[in-house]
Amino acid sequence: MTIQPSAGLRIAGRSAFTYGDGRTVYLNTVQGGCGSFSRWDVLVTEPIGTQYCQGDLVRSFDPVSKIPGPACRIGAFVPYSRAK
Repeated sequence: MTIQPSAGLRIAGRSAFTYGDGRTVYLNTVQGGCGSFSRWDVLVTEPIGTQYCQGDLVRSFDPVSKIPGPACRIGAFVPYSRAK
C-alpha cells in the first residue's frame, strides 16, 4: 500500500484502523490483537520505504499524556468502497 500524504490513518476500533481518502478505504486489523487504540489517540507508523506493508509497526500515542501505546504489527489491508 503506497503511502499517500493526503490519506491518513484513522482509528476504527480498539485494534483496527482505516487508510484512504477516496472512494476506496482500506480497513486494517493489527496482528495478534495487540491493539489498544482509543478514540483520541494518534497513530504513529514505522514503515520501511514508501509503502505500508503487513508486518510494519504501528503504535498509538496519547497526545495529552504523551504516553505511547504498544507497538503492533500491521495486518492485511481489506478494501471497502464508499457509497456515492
